[in-house]
Amino acid sequence: MIEGLFAPLSQVIMKKPILTVSSISKSFNSQQALDDVSLDIFPGEIVGLVGANGAGKSTLLKIISGSLSPDAGSIYFNGEKIEAYSPRLAMGKGIISVYQDLNLFSNMSVAENIFLDSGKLTKFGTVNWNATKEAAQEILSKNNLDIRADTLISNLSLAKQCMLDIIRALNENPRLLLLDEPTSALCDSEIEWLYGKMREAADNNIAIIFVSHRLDEVNEICDRSVILREGKVVHISDGKVDKSTTIKYMVGHDVVLSKQKSKEMKRDIAFECYGLESENGAKADRIILRKGEILGIAGLVGSGRTELLNTIFGIDKLKRGAIKKDGKEIRIKDPFDA
Repeated sequence: MIEGLFAPLSQVIMKKPILTVSSISKSFNSQQALDDVSLDIFPGEIVGLVGANGAGKSTLLKIISGSLSPDAGSIYFNGEKIEAYSPRLAMGKGIISVYQDLNLFSNMSVAENIFLDSGKLTKFGTVNWNATKEAAQEILSKNNLDIRADTLISNLSLAKQCMLDIIRALNENPRLLLLDEPTSALCDSEIEWLYGKMREAADNNIAIIFVSHRLDEVNEICDRSVILREGKVVHISDGKVDKSTTIKYMVGHDVVLSKQKSKEMKRDIAFECYGLESENGAKADRIILRKGEILGIAGLVGSGRTELLNTIFGIDKLKRGAIKKDGKEIRIKDPFDA
């Protein structure tokens, strides 16, 4: 028997599962994506769905949300077996998803996206745009989002779009909320905002499945975890799981994480740029990369990390500054030249 396969007895006594996944299997040609997966999700809990790339997390979410049909097994929602699979049917039952590929229309306003299927109507059955805009602005203010309701989605940053998609999902009155790596484009303060929304939803008896590759996040926000490996459930915890244990189940063996002291670098400089400024606004006083060295570039979303790499690689034009390779200054015309 798989360790931790069943939920805690106290939880079973107190609540019935809102979602039951029973012996679900799914393959794509010869690739087995899910293999006899079973689990229960209870109202008011936040469950982390964890696994390495290719473990089957996204496939499982797509089956639960109705985007895919399983090859075998059954899904029960609120005790009722789901006979037909489609996103519309799932949404009608209260299963709402937020994917990495955002479910927003970039050429429409924030208000239009929030009330896509449920805009405020006039007595003639047409959309009352003023009332719709006012209602959307009220939702934004209530959720501490500094966004105007008439703003086009395309004019929002990626982080703001992610936050808006989460609010749009919560406004659908979900009973089960599926979050697929929602923190990937958020900074620390925005992640804390998300955690607040998740806890608030759980307090209102909404069940949440949270997918993230950041294991510290899973341990912080989730009540328990479901761990997949190669399409199989290998562990369902009774509570929070520490990082090393999670990694052990994900890869199938113990992993010793150790930090090595960096050695004094005396190797030759392989790459250097200084006084860098590009047309896209990227700036760098000086960057040095030595042979055999791995250099990390960090910053918040929108801080210019991508723009800096685009400049170095010749995608964006350099206004001033110099780039050196192996001690010699070079001029990069375009990516092919780079």
